[in-house]
Amino acid sequence: MENWHEHIEDYMEGTLAGDLKEAFEKELEYNKSLKAAVENYEDARKISEGLLEIDMMETLSRLSESNNDERNKKFHNSSDSKLKGRIINLRKWVAAASVVGTLLVGVWWINESIKEVKFKNYVLNNIERPIDENTTRSIDIEDESPLEKGKYYYWLNDFEESINWLKIALEAKKDKKSQSEGHFWLGHAYVQLWMLEEAQEAWMKSEEEGVKEVLRLISEEE
Repeated sequence: MENWHEHIEDYMEGTLAGDLKEAFEKELEYNKSLKAAVENYEDARKISEGLLEIDMMETLSRLSESNNDERNKKFHNSSDSKLKGRIINLRKWVAAASVVGTLLVGVWWINESIKEVKFKNYVLNNIERPIDENTTRSIDIEDESPLEKGKYYYWLNDFEESINWLKIALEAKKDKKSQSEGHFWLGHAYVQLWMLEEAQEAWMKSEEEGVKEVLRLISEEE
């Protein structure tokens, strides 16, 4: 499998060409992680350069202090010091790459979280909650049916309790009308808990007015 992140720098510098560039741009269309990395490339590069500059200054400082130590001076004059220097540099680059990768993943995760919150607010603010006048007033629910209890708890914003009673109602009555109404309210209870898959599954089994609209609403992409 092609590691597209290895080609980000070449792509941003304009040195990626031909079929590889075309394939890279096609990958960008649906690879969210890669797209986020490209969009935040400049910020990540500046951060990486800053980290390397700090690390280099610290290394020079340590080398300056070590010049007073005769044993270290001999070590740095030896052929082994060159190999050690290369290893140190390699470790620096690996550490910098790890930091940049972590930052890119973090930026992508934050962006996705923001999008999720915005979409949730959009759905819950625009969805039309079902209304049943019998459930919007304080009543003695002891003698009410499971369906009515489910509606009642829904309007108390106790959605978990509402779901429990609506499930009981659906098990008790198998006729088409009861199933349609029960699943309609069940979907609305699920969506208030932001359980979109369960809400969609419930609404798909309902023929109540407004079902198509709520299904369209939760399937929209920003």
